[in-house]
Amino acid sequence: MELLRASAYRRVAWKNGGGVTDVVAVASGARPAWRVSVARIERDGPFSDFAGYDRSIVSLGTGVALAFATGGIRALAPLQPFAFAGEAAVEARLSHGPASDLNVMTLRETCVQSVRAVGLGANGVPVDAGDLAGFLYVATGTVETDAGIASAGDTIRLEAGERAIARSTDGPATTILVRISAVRTSRPAGR
Repeated sequence: MELLRASAYRRVAWKNGGGVTDVVAVASGARPAWRVSVARIERDGPFSDFAGYDRSIVSLGTGVALAFATGGIRALAPLQPFAFAGEAAVEARLSHGPASDLNVMTLRETCVQSVRAVGLGANGVPVDAGDLAGFLYVATGTVETDAGIASAGDTIRLEAGERAIARSTDGPATTILVRISAVRTSRPAGR
């Protein structure tokens, strides 16, 4: 288990100038199997094409809607994950100025993801990683685990299959639990 401070995330500017991404963690390789990041959307505009990836986005505030080329529009509710294909033609529409969101991307052929909001109190809640990795992003409040005390914006990284107890240290806290696992392939029955 490792505590990743928001101040240590690697910042990358978007090619289209529409915002910046703070990379929380990314798998190694030329085509990474997964990435967890926090994006700051500065203005209306298209998302980048991530063909072959599954994406989940979690709005960390209000005023963000996704407009799909297929005609659908999805207003993002705060702290509620929304999943879509990385190759989908989509653009952000902002109604209250710049906004931030948590993004999870997994390479469809190798990984699957589970993203959900988890409320915490003083009693603690068990959390666990997928069989590849896990992340507990602190959206609001202050959270304690064996890795230390994490503030809003920080992330606790769990190693493959690792379990932990997370508790709020000062009133209620909201976290986003990200579990990344390998794709299970079915094998034909033996002879």
